[in-house]
Amino acid sequence: MAETEARDAQDIGSDEAYTCNLKNILDTHFNITAKSLEQQAVELAAINTQSRTELAAINQITISHLKDMAMLTHQGAAVAQDRVWNVDEQAHIVGQILNSPFGEAIKAAVAAATTDAQKSA
Repeated sequence: MAETEARDAQDIGSDEAYTCNLKNILDTHFNITAKSLEQQAVELAAINTQSRTELAAINQITISHLKDMAMLTHQGAAVAQDRVWNVDEQAHIVGQILNSPFGEAIKAAVAAATTDAQKSA
């Protein structure tokens, strides 16, 4: 019976050692995990800040381009509206040139140049 009590005492001690060792392993693992999570949180915060900065720059460029396109569209609409109510000066002058006595010679020269350009291409 004394041997059984001695083994029980030895088993109790080994169980306590096992529990302490397991607790030490778990504490170490959770400490490493906590530090890793803190480091990842810092890295994600830096990425988030950089993303917001880059997105703000992209938004500014987009707004600038949209303003430019709106301006060009407005200018194009103004020219089109002007052509509806006013004489197209360039078309009028070209018409006068082509209907002049030299018009046929100009038409022939343009046709020859176009044909030469098509052959060389």
